[in-house]
Amino acid sequence: MEATLEPMKAGVSETPTLDSARDRLIVGGRSTRTCSEPIAAAMVERGKQIAVLCGRERVLDLYDTTTLKRLERVGAGIGPTALATNGVELLYVTDVLGNALLVYHTRPFEFIRRVHLGGGPYAIAYDRGHWGLWIALVGSNRLVNYAAGARPVPRAEFPSIRNAREVIPAGATITVRSETETQVVRRRSK
Repeated sequence: MEATLEPMKAGVSETPTLDSARDRLIVGGRSTRTCSEPIAAAMVERGKQIAVLCGRERVLDLYDTTTLKRLERVGAGIGPTALATNGVELLYVTDVLGNALLVYHTRPFEFIRRVHLGGGPYAIAYDRGHWGLWIALVGSNRLVNYAAGARPVPRAEFPSIRNAREVIPAGATITVRSETETQVVRRRSK
């Protein structure tokens, strides 16, 4: 399984990818070994660093984009499943077994907050246009919206499809996907 990342700043011309089968982080023609079976990656620090979530080892690693050297490592709960970021200094990890949203800061690289969600948080996406987080709760078939930041605050909650595996915010709609279904939630206009 490969996850594609988009560059977040000018100067980063290659798009990093994860090769989970070979435990590799790849940027252009360069690659480096990661944890065992990495499950998600995201650009942070405006493209200067790459965060890699390791489900099996339950850690979150931070790599330098230029050298691909691992800079730091922190714990990532008891059942990390997905990763989102504001692209700058905040990272968000869903912990399905811990029923929580875990919040991390990159300077210094550390865990800063645990937000209890219940309902088996699985898929997550950062909504840049609305400064928010969309999180699929697979245990309760709910989709929740939180204000982003170091202290996420709940905004709204919606019924959702079963077994949601992906959340995609795009303008006025939020698309939720499972292996067999797709749901579209329309944002209310104010």
